[in-house]
Amino acid sequence: MIGRRLITPYTSKEGMPVNSIYVLEHLPVKKEVYISLKLENDKLKILYSKHGGVPIREQREKYLDDLKHVYVDILEGPELDDLCNIAENLGLWHIKSHLIYLIMHLYECFVERDCSLIEINPLVLNKQNKLIAVGSQIRIDDDAIFRQAELEGEIDRTQFTYSERIA
Repeated sequence: MIGRRLITPYTSKEGMPVNSIYVLEHLPVKKEVYISLKLENDKLKILYSKHGGVPIREQREKYLDDLKHVYVDILEGPELDDLCNIAENLGLWHIKSHLIYLIMHLYECFVERDCSLIEINPLVLNKQNKLIAVGSQIRIDDDAIFRQAELEGEIDRTQFTYSERIA
């Protein structure tokens, strides 16, 4: 697979080059959920679903009623009541303090790193009741990348499309 091009519904027709593969240990899963933080109309939107591991496009088609969100004042951060509701709606009330801790750190990262998106899909609850971010992506706002100079070395330019490289 390394050296080939991966074509998915999320890539162009040409696909993206595969430069590396992550091999992980088997993870006994108790539950999978979806959570993301996204800037939308100058507000922070926390989007979440109890159907983790499913692409967000598919969730909108199949599980629209289960896809929930809360808007947050980006300067104030999430309110405790909203975070408790998220835990309850995801069926993670029994570990709400861990989920709240995670979301608060995602919020801090979002603000400090000038993110436009942080997504965890799936966020797994394992058999030991620990939360593990199995799949994730972070996007830094293009207009703010100059403030994140230490991240410059992390950018994999081979994953840019031709039009992105030109821009």
